[in-house]
Amino acid sequence: AVFIAEGDLFWVRLFKDGKSVAHPTAIRLTVTVGNVRDPKINPKYNNLIAFTATYQARRDVYLMDLRKRKNGANAPAQRLTYFDSEFGVDSVVGWSDDGITLLFAAQSNAVSLPDLRLYQTKILWDVTNPTTSVFEIKPIPLAQATEGVTNDDCIFFVRYKQASWTARYVGGTAESLWAYCDGQATSIPMTSDYKGTSKNPGIVHFENQSYLLFLSDRSPLH
Repeated sequence: AVFIAEGDLFWVRLFKDGKSVAHPTAIRLTVTVGNVRDPKINPKYNNLIAFTATYQARRDVYLMDLRKRKNGANAPAQRLTYFDSEFGVDSVVGWSDDGITLLFAAQSNAVSLPDLRLYQTKILWDVTNPTTSVFEIKPIPLAQATEGVTNDDCIFFVRYKQASWTARYVGGTAESLWAYCDGQATSIPMTSDYKGTSKNPGIVHFENQSYLLFLSDRSPLH
């Protein structure tokens, strides 16, 4: 597991050989002045961790490989993005199930008004050597998307950037879930039956079925 404390990234082994570790000890992975946020472990290659940090003034995406080099040292974090927008990258959203595609949210430069949208890039990781190649970063054609999760050829995403933390907030920026699949002309609203908040989508696979889970502040009546 990975977590953030004191603005830095920590890693801890909770399980080993299928058994829980009796007294897990957290290891500090970063010691810098650029605060770290939203780390995501690669679901297929669990030695790869993507996170955001402000090492170069603006927030960007970095990749850390936990494997040791031949000299016994860890490879330094690799910078994946170079966004020149005012705020840079907003957050790392997550990995695809195959561990190749990385999703993140960033402010777009395509329009003059603030427009947070999702971007994706493919990571080519060398299993035998601590080297990583990053392919072209492409925007996903979804305006005002803040987070999302992929499943097969579809992406389930959240729109908008909510302006309030109030429970059952109702307004023009209330977060809601949408679905977009390859080949569709438009996205499909999934939680339009509820005016409050629906966010943090995740895919769970169980008994050959896939389920979409999400957080919401709706009451049992909904």
